[in-house]
This record gives sequence, C-alpha cells and structure tokens, in this order.
Amino acid sequence: MIKTFFKNTFIIIFIIIQFFCFQQVTGKQIIVKYKNSSLSHQIKSLKPNIYSQDFLFQNIISNLKKNDINQSFEIQNKLIDLSNYYILNISDKLDADSILNLLQNEESIESAELNQIFKVNQIDISNPNDEFFKEQWGIAAVNCKDAWKKASGKGILVGVIDTGIDYYHPDLVNQLWINNKEDLNKNGTFEPWHFTEIRKGISGDLNGIDDDENGFTDDVIGYDFVDQQNANIGDYLERDPIPYDEMGHGTLVSGVIAAQTNNKIGISGIAYNSKIVTLRAFDATGNAETDDIASAIIYAALNSIKVMNFSFGENLNSPLLYSAIKFANSLGCVMIGSKGNNGWALPHFPSDYPEVIAVGSSTPSNYRDIRSNYGSNLSLLAPGSNIFTTDVNSSYKFASGTSLASPFVSAAAAMLLELDSSLSPNDVKGILEVTAKDIYGTGWDEETGNGILDIGKAINNIVKTDISIFSPLNFSGFNKDSVNLFNVIGNVTVPLFESWKILLGKSANPKVWDTLTENNYQQTKNAVLTIINLENLLDTTYTLQLLVNLKNGKSIQKRLIFSVYSPNSDLEIKQISKNMIWKDGKLIPAISIYANYPITSNLFLVSNSDTTIYSINSHLSSTQTFLLKDGLSHFIGKAIIEAKRIDGKKIRKEIDLSFENQIAPTSSFNYLSTAFPSSFLLNQVSDIYTDKKPAIVVNDMPYNFWQSTKIYEYNEGNFDLKDSIDYSWIPVAVGKDNNGIPEILVKSSGKTVLFKPKSIGESPFSYISFQDTLNHNLWASGLLDINKDGQNEIIANSDSSFHIFSKINNEYKQIAFTPVDTNAVMIGTSPGFAFDDIDNDGIFELCHSNPNGNLFIYKFLNNNLILNYKDSLNYSNSSQNIVTSDIDNDGFKEVLILSYGSTSLYGIENEDNTVWSLRIYKKIEETYKIIHTEYFWDVKSGATSNGISFRNGIVAGDVDEDKVEEIIVSTFPNLYVFKWSNDIGKLNPIWYYPNAMSNSAVIYDFNQNGINELCFSSFNNTLIYEFDNNINSPSPPLNLDGWANNSSNIFLQWNTSNEAQYYEIFQVVESNGNYELIQRGRSDTTFFNYEAEVNKELMFVVTAYNENFSVPRSKYSNLAYIFTFPQIEPLNIIPVDNNSLLIEFSGKLPRKLIENSIFRFSINGEKITPYQVLFANDSSYLISFEHIIPKGEHKVDVLTFRDYYGNWSIEKMLNFIWDFPPNPKKEIYLSKINVISNYFLELEFSEDIESSTAINIENYTLKPNGKIEHISLIESNPKSVAIDLSQTEAIGALGKTYYLTAKDIISKEGIPITKGAGNTLSFIFSTNDLDNCFIYPNPIRYSEQNDIYFGNITKEAEIKIYDFEGKLLKKIYTKDQTGGVYWNGLDENNLELKPGIYIFNVTGFDKNNRKIESNLKKFAIIQ
Repeated sequence: MIKTFFKNTFIIIFIIIQFFCFQQVTGKQIIVKYKNSSLSHQIKSLKPNIYSQDFLFQNIISNLKKNDINQSFEIQNKLIDLSNYYILNISDKLDADSILNLLQNEESIESAELNQIFKVNQIDISNPNDEFFKEQWGIAAVNCKDAWKKASGKGILVGVIDTGIDYYHPDLVNQLWINNKEDLNKNGTFEPWHFTEIRKGISGDLNGIDDDENGFTDDVIGYDFVDQQNANIGDYLERDPIPYDEMGHGTLVSGVIAAQTNNKIGISGIAYNSKIVTLRAFDATGNAETDDIASAIIYAALNSIKVMNFSFGENLNSPLLYSAIKFANSLGCVMIGSKGNNGWALPHFPSDYPEVIAVGSSTPSNYRDIRSNYGSNLSLLAPGSNIFTTDVNSSYKFASGTSLASPFVSAAAAMLLELDSSLSPNDVKGILEVTAKDIYGTGWDEETGNGILDIGKAINNIVKTDISIFSPLNFSGFNKDSVNLFNVIGNVTVPLFESWKILLGKSANPKVWDTLTENNYQQTKNAVLTIINLENLLDTTYTLQLLVNLKNGKSIQKRLIFSVYSPNSDLEIKQISKNMIWKDGKLIPAISIYANYPITSNLFLVSNSDTTIYSINSHLSSTQTFLLKDGLSHFIGKAIIEAKRIDGKKIRKEIDLSFENQIAPTSSFNYLSTAFPSSFLLNQVSDIYTDKKPAIVVNDMPYNFWQSTKIYEYNEGNFDLKDSIDYSWIPVAVGKDNNGIPEILVKSSGKTVLFKPKSIGESPFSYISFQDTLNHNLWASGLLDINKDGQNEIIANSDSSFHIFSKINNEYKQIAFTPVDTNAVMIGTSPGFAFDDIDNDGIFELCHSNPNGNLFIYKFLNNNLILNYKDSLNYSNSSQNIVTSDIDNDGFKEVLILSYGSTSLYGIENEDNTVWSLRIYKKIEETYKIIHTEYFWDVKSGATSNGISFRNGIVAGDVDEDKVEEIIVSTFPNLYVFKWSNDIGKLNPIWYYPNAMSNSAVIYDFNQNGINELCFSSFNNTLIYEFDNNINSPSPPLNLDGWANNSSNIFLQWNTSNEAQYYEIFQVVESNGNYELIQRGRSDTTFFNYEAEVNKELMFVVTAYNENFSVPRSKYSNLAYIFTFPQIEPLNIIPVDNNSLLIEFSGKLPRKLIENSIFRFSINGEKITPYQVLFANDSSYLISFEHIIPKGEHKVDVLTFRDYYGNWSIEKMLNFIWDFPPNPKKEIYLSKINVISNYFLELEFSEDIESSTAINIENYTLKPNGKIEHISLIESNPKSVAIDLSQTEAIGALGKTYYLTAKDIISKEGIPITKGAGNTLSFIFSTNDLDNCFIYPNPIRYSEQNDIYFGNITKEAEIKIYDFEGKLLKKIYTKDQTGGVYWNGLDENNLELKPGIYIFNVTGFDKNNRKIESNLKKFAIIQ
C-alpha cells in the first residue's frame, strides 16, 4: 500500500510539474474542470468564437498510459479525474472576471479559476538574518551583496590549509565537504568515531579503510597532515582523518569563507554555498613543518580542490613548498596567501610566489592596516582588521590580521569558479586585480597592490585574463660569466587592455625606474616582452616591472626580482663549524655553514672511497645546517659541502670529519608520583606555614595558559593545596623576614608585588607589603639580604635600569638605582638574572644576560651595583635563562646561560630559534671565559598566538647525593640532567626525559631519604622523579632498534654496553591488560635475529647481563616496536607534468620525507637526483626535477629505506617511458580593438585570419548588450575585421563595460583562436561634457527591481542627490571611466529613499581636465 501510494502521488505530482513547465500562456486563461468525462464539452453561456479550449494534460496522460499499462485502479481513477481539466484561452479584449462569473454558474462545470502566476519564494540574501551580521563590516567593504545576486560559491570546494576546524560549530557543521565514499553512515555529516560505536543513536564514519582509494584512509572532511616527531602540545604525532582545530586559527579563517548564512545565528560566510575541505597542517601551537604543508597542498591538488587558502607564511623561500605550489598550479588550483603582519616590504612566502594571490589587510576606513606587509608582490587588500568570525567551542570573536583578509579573496575565487569553472588560476587572479577598488590613486602601488577586493564588480566582469611573467622565475640569479642576455617572456591578455611597457629598478623595492620599452598597444601571449642585457647592470638586486595600462585608467603591475653577479663576485663559504647537538636524547653531529650569498647546498660524506649524497638543504639561505641522521652512529672520513648560488655558481669545501654519537640514559631516575597539575615552577622550597612542612609557590598552568598562583604543601607523600590567589602572578622568590613571617615576591605584566601576611598563620596572600609605583614597568628579579642587614631587599628591573628596594622604618624605599650599559640593549622581561657570591669573596654579584646574550656581572658595593665584568659579544637574539653553580666543585661558581639563536654555529647573528646553546662561563685570571658550549636542536620557544607558552629553562641542584650540583636543562619538549666531568672538561648526560614542558625544576628531598627529588612539569602534570643510586647492576643497553624482513624475520640491534658479558632478549606480551616478558634468546653481540609470526605487532626489550654484579641483570632497554608486515616495494611510475612524476609503492610510506638520494634516475645516460621528493599520499611520492624530463626510455633505482612501520623496503629498479606532455597547441588571440564610433569597431587578431570564420557573425558575442549587424575584412590589414553594430540597441556612456568575445575563428595557417585569456577585448565610453547626463529609469519603481544608473557622464564624476528642499542625501563618486555609475537607491545612512521628487547634478572634468558641472535635474521615485 505504501509503495502504491508513493507511486500514485509521484505520478500526480509529475503531471502538475509537467503542466507548469510546458504550458504556453497567451492572452488570458481560465482553468475549468468539467463534471463528467464527456469528450464533447460545450459551454452554453459563451459563444464558440470568443474562446478556445485545450485538454490540459492530454499529452502527459497519453504518454503515461503508453508507458505504464499496469496502473492500479486508484491511479486510473485519479487520471480520469485529471482528464476533466481544460484550459480556456480568451481574448485580451474580454473582461476575464465577467467570464469567470458566467463559468462558475455553468451547469456542466465543477470549478473555474484564473490561471494565476506563482513565484518561487525569494531568499532575501541582501540582508541575512544572521545574529551578528551587523558586526561584519567587511561584507559591505567588498561589495558582497552585489555578488550574492549571482553567486555564492555553490559546488566549489575550498581547501583551508591551517590548524583544522571546529567541525561541531553550528555555523560550520553544514558547510563541510563530505566525502560520500568515506561517509559510512551516509548522513552527510562527520562522526569522528569508529563505525561500530554508536553515540546518540549514530554510528561513526571511521573504519580504517581507504574506501575511495585515494591513498588516505577515512578522509571524510579532509585530513590531518601533522606528524611531528618531537613531542609537542595536542595532536601532533600521527597523520589521521580527524582534523580538529585545537588552536582556533583555522576555524576563524573557515568562518569568513563559508559560515552558514541566513540561519538566524552567528555570522554570514562570503561564499556561503561553497564547502570547506579541512587540511590540518598546523599544530595546536600554530606551527607547521614544511613537508606537512606541502603534503596538504598535493592532497588538495590531486583531489580536485580548486581553491586553497594559505593564511600563514614566513620570510623563508622553501623550494620544497614551491614545488608543491607549482604542481597544484599545473592542475588548475587557485591559491591565495596572506601577506603577513610584520608591517614590512620584505619577501614573504608562500604569498610571494607568482602562482599565489598575495593578500594584505585593510581597515574599516579602507586603508592598509599598518601591520600588514606590502611590497612588490602584493596583489590586493581585503578586510582584515576587527573581523568578527567563528571560533572554537562553537563561539565567535573579533580577530585581525592578513590571515583574515586572505579568506575574503578565497571566497571570491570560489564564487568566480561557480560561474565559470573553466577559469584558470591566472584568470581568477587577473579578474580580482583588475576589478579591485583603487585607494591611493589609480593603479597598482606597493602599499595597497591593486586596491581593495570588490567581489561584486569581479562577479559582474568575469572575462579570462592573464598578466604574467613566467620566465625567468622570480628571485632568479644571473652570472655575467655565463649569461650576457636573457629573455623576459610573459603574457599580456586582459579585456580592458590599452598598452604595456617594461621598466627596471635597482633593489627589491625601487623608488626610481628606467623605462626599457615604449608603450606597446597590442596584446601579446607567450612572447618575449624584452631582452635584458646584463653587461649594463651592476652586481645587485633588480626589480623588473611589467606595467599594463587599461582603458579605464587603471594600471596593473607584475614584478620580478632577480640578482646579477659579475665573474669576480666570488662565492665564499666564510665559516664551517662542526658541532655535536642534542636532539631527542641523542648527541648527533651537525655541520653548519655560513656563505656570503644565499645558497642551496649538498653534503657528501666520503668514507672508504664511498661517496654518497647524504642530504640536500634546498631552502635558500646564507646559513645552513646539516643535522646528520640518527642511523649514522659513528663516522671517520671527509665531508664535502657543495654550495650553489641562485645564478648557478658552485663552490666545494672539504673538511675532515669524525664522530661517535652519544645517547643520554633514560633509566637512571625512578618515577615516584604526580605532584599537582602542570605549573610554572620556582626552585625554592620553604616552610611557609611554620609547620615544618615544605611548601612551594607555583603558577597553575594545567591547560598551558597562565592561571592562578598557588601554594602547595608536602604532606606524607602528597602535595596539598594550601592557598591560592586568582591572578596570574609569576613567582620570583620566597623568603622570610627577621621575624619568620613568609614573603612571596611575584611579577606580572610589568608589575611587582611582595605578598606578606601581617602575622604567622594568615594566608601569605592576605596582605601586600610592597607594590611598585613605576607605571607598571618594574619586573621583580630577586629577594635576598644583599646588604646583609638582616632583612631581605627587593631587586627588580625596568627596561633600562636595576632597582634595589630596602625596608626602612616599615616602608620600602629605593636604595640603589643602576642604569644598564649605554651601549647595551634594554634589559627586557626575560629571566636573565642570577644573584650569588660567585667568586667566593663574601660580596654578592648580580649576573645578567640581556636579549643579545651579553653577560654583565655587577658587584654590590657601597649600596650600589658596580659593573665588574662585561662580555659585549652578541651570542644570540632571544630571552636568556641564567643560573650559577659550582659544577666542577672547585669552590668557585660558574655562570651558565641558556638561549636560542646562537651565533656559535655560523659566526654571525642568526634568529633561528630551533637551535639553543648552553654557554658556561668560568672566572679565569680575573676575567670570565666560555669554557664549554652545549647545543640543543629543534626546541620550541616563546608563546603561540593563542597564548600557549612553551617553557624552557635551566636550574642547578644536587640530585645524585654526591654533594656537587647537576645541571637540569629543559628545552621543550626535552629535559636533560647533566653532570660536569673534570676528566673530559664537558657536561655528561646522566638522564633524559622526552616529554617535559617545564620552565625550571624543584630540587628538594621531600621524602627525607637523603636524595633530592627532581620535580618538573610535563604536558599535563608536575612529576616527581628520584635518582636511582643503585649501582649494583650493569648499565642497560641503549638505542634498541628493530625491523622485520620478509614479513617474519625479525632483526634487533642496540648500542654496546661496556659492562655486559652478554645480552638477553625479551618479547613483551600483553595478556588481559597485563604485560609479561618472554625470553626469546641471548646474544654475545649487539645484534639478534628471530623468526616470528607474520602480520603481528610485537614489542621487545633487551637487558645487559654480567654475573660479577650483585644484581647481574641491568634495567631494560627502551621498547622496540616491530611489525611483521610485508616489505614494501616500488610498483609504478605515473607522469604528472613535464618535470614531475608519481612513484607508487605497495604499502605505507614513512611519516617523514626520505632523502632525495634514495631515488637515482638515469635519464639519457645521465645520473640525476630529484630536486624535491614530496609526500603525495600514504603510498606515493611526488618526484620533481629542476628541468623538463626529456622524452624517451629511462630508469630509476629506488634504494632501500625504512617504511611507515620501520621495516626496510625492497630495493628495485623501474623502467619507464616518458612521453609527456604533448607540445602545447599554438593559438591565435585578439591583439587590440579600436572604437571608431559607438556603433563601429575595428578588431585585430594576432595572425592573418581566414575570412569565412572571421566574418561569421555567429563566431562573436557582445555583452552585456548590443547586436552585431555586419562584419567585413579590412583589406589593408589581413589580421583585422570591421564590425558594424545595430543602432536599435543603446550603446554608449551608460556605466557599462562592453565585452567582445571571439570563438571558432582560425588563422590562414589553420591555427584556432584561444578559448582562454586573449579571446575577449572590451571597450568603454564616456563623455566630455555633462549636457545630456541622465538617470535611468525615471521614474524609479523599487518594485520592478531595475538597476538604477546615471549615464552620459565624464570619465571621473561626482553625483549629488538632493531632496526638493535642497538637503544633500547622497554623494556618488566614480572614476571607472565607463560614462556612468550604478546606484542602489540608498542614502548616506543606507536607507531607501521614499517616494517623491528628487534633484541631482553632476560635476566632472572635460578632456582638458577643466572642472565642469551639469544643470540641476529631476527624477521621481514612485510606489
């Protein structure tokens, strides 16, 4: 019955739909239904000659009967009922209402009704009902409402490469792209849990299977590409299909693009019908690795995502990233990048790559935001200041920056592609630049680019455009020794084309330009624009400018930066340093170089006559560091560095190299307990409550954000919360006055406070004993009795001075004021202070290191700080962490300083904050010298934009019960404990912990067992560890590693333990949630082989055994995970473009990119290493070469490497035939158009044209209006035709741009006209006087929704509208040079003018640039 009902209902609905689709309406119509099914219906009350009637559903019912002979009885009755409907066509001269009355009284008629006109319900998108729409000033600024009349981004996917998205946000949940093949429950939303799990009645979308076979498992809404190997905050370790936004940045960006509109909540998205593809490449801290970004771009390109938003960037030119961008561009992807927020004109990537649209930020006043970057590669501005948008946790907020401007342009690109999917990236870029609104005069400028985005104008002017320079590449270099000349090749095809020329200027942002070519008045495509003669140029950087002038007075620029080098401009490697650097608990070698020019470089290691390309550092920089990989445990031989400048000049340097890696022990401390949530620590323990229980003061940071200040007291193994204050005070020092009352010194945001209760027993936070009055620019540094008067002094600093306050007559007064060295930078707010008697002379010293790394040592003499020592060398450019300690036990304390941006690697200042150094100063012969430096790699520092603070620091204390202090170094995310060795004169590691997030550590014997505990913070908790002083067992094996070959053959290897007689190998087996060890054998070497079951995940540990120890078996080694899965191997090679290919493998590839040298190509007999290796998907690499791959048969040797599971791949050679791509077709294009009069044009092509196609009117279209009447050849010019336009349609100064497009035309050689940029030219009109200016329509009827415009005006004009009493209601200004301007009918307050009579006049400029003014003219608005 249900099935029959739906079938019958469908047929009836089908009939009605067919009627409304196909019924032709002429004159007046009345629909009648007769009472019976007689075939001869006559209407007695009407004469037959005044009407005609037709069976309403005759054809439809006849077709249904033919196609469905088995209709039910029910539907047959309904068809009979419908067959009684007829439509009466009645002359317009008759009164329909009178006839309707007659018919309603007709005996044979059951009903009669007029054939009414129905309209679809209009969605009023001009004023969305979203709750915060009024906060979105940017929507009006980019003319969205005009654009929304035609487009909303429907059907377009926008890839947002960012921090992810809040996919639960109510304004975004319906705006996500849903991959139908991966959407297992088929409900059109994303459920990020396993399909076997049911939550609120809904099963999950994840099944661990690549259902759409695109190389990515479960990519329902996109993918999370973050796979960092170093411990970090949040989701950082594995790539996965759950791209949740832990920071908020990606959610902010996505809301601007596509927040759901007209849903009565939140905000309106610009391209509200587009879909967001979430491509998470940035972690919870807002940082991303280059390969993760590149992988996201390649995913988008291979999955037909045509718009990508890049709201990120750095001043770093990465060839890896650029290779991914060029690949995406070759597949037609439009990429938009934020220009950055430094307020400078320096290069910024990826926005400055020519394939990317570079977007700056504008303010509500339509000016460039002062924080927005600018310069040669800026395309345009978009709103980026105080943008109200979506935020994580289903919230909203205001945010600013070019990151918010870029998505405006991404949304615009989506809307353009919705209307014309054939637009190329250059087309989209050209349309947006040409239609942008000028700010500082007409044309491009380095402050604002081409102006502010105007989506409405762009949507109404979609014509293919290409203004580009594609040879040479941006940032190229040329050496006069090998190149004298080079061609500049590009395209100039833009509909409003007037002329173009080439200019040249010195520097990256020239102020003075030399003209290289005169104005050229013909478009050009794939042509030499000019030839640059290098002999006339100096050794410097130049900027080449392609200036294109348009018919509307606007100009577009494309700039290319290149460098020139003379033969005597020597490339030098000015410094090579060899250092051992700590990375993830391993001391591994690093080779750092500093060159006199930016370079790319290769490193070759030569040992036993075996030369191997070890690594390629392909980013362009004058400083480079090669960090040798973990697998190379020792080496003796030579290292060869090959440096290459951008002009191709190379230099090689050879150095001797020998090293042996060191591994920090991980088992020398035992875990005791968790103390309290993760906190900012102070290494001071005090009996604050005088109850003989140790207490510590911390700043609570359980979620990595500053929160309240707390006091914890140790009580029988637990830390009890005793007191807190709801403010983010940073604890600086804890002490007691001479009456035993506790004192707590804190600081925050330039404020210093000393808390001190009035009596013992009260809360330590109950009373403020000291508070600064120096305008919130006083930072607490220390609390100690520096003048030895029996009470503590407060030591603090302002930006440029030290201050000491002492309590005199119950009031704190400043007793010392010491300005810093006049040649030094400001002190800053870093923790670069230590107070101690370091030279053991009974006088306190203040040790200070400023942000440059300069060391200053002051002595406190005569109630003042006197400078005693100064090291003026700059070692870094960062905050400094400083501690004093007698690490060598000689009775004198050393000064230890930890900071990043070390100059030691390169010999120059370098801001690389991933390399940290620990410098140790010792007093030697009345001065201080650096006796040792330790380095740390890949350390995160500072704070993220969303307020998460990375915590790094240094502290000293005795943790191993030998009465000599050890050094604890916290370099996020690692923590090391070092002990000074007098034998070797350096620090030696005694412990390493891999997941710390601690600014310091607390060192104290809380449990009173004679050994100080080590208390430090991890990501979530503060942990307590204690040194294991049991030395009665051999040291454990380190660096256990393992893999499986041939699925089941397991191999284990580890580092030698000098105390082992042999080694025992154990498999760790889980059983019912418990783990047990099963011994699988023993080995006298550091290698073990074992046969295991296939397709299993196994775990192993190894111990050292020596019967001469009282405990013969050591602690266990680290855990090795081994997967007995089949070894992967290369399978296929697939061409992608003319210098890129995909290599497919049989299984999952490793998380991190492998060395380029794994792939050894033989192309035409020449051995070639790829330029870039990029991750395409789980089982494919995208390989790119610097040059085009020649046609022919080639081969590649794919060497072995470790796959995703750590197993070695199968080495294999692949042969492939390269026949890609076909030679590009030659095309003709339109070169120029001449307007002879309003109705006569001359059109010129790039080649001599074939006459029959050239004069065929069907091969031309004219928009927005106009009709071609005749086309003829111009005998004097075989490239041109004359076009006569019909004068029946108005063409002229009407505020319109007219577009003439040609198609299906061929040259005399048979070459077709292009279908892309170059097939359209446009023209405009304006007047030289204002005598005949007008407004149309007049009168204006709002109900008819006609466009309102003023016409017959000058190129630049201002229109003023008044009411009849002379009150100014509206000013409209235009400089579009189209002879007219459109008006929305609103006054200056955006209110619709009421019906009535109004007056306007126009002022402008004639052809002699004299100001002219029209007479007052009237127009009417009627209801």
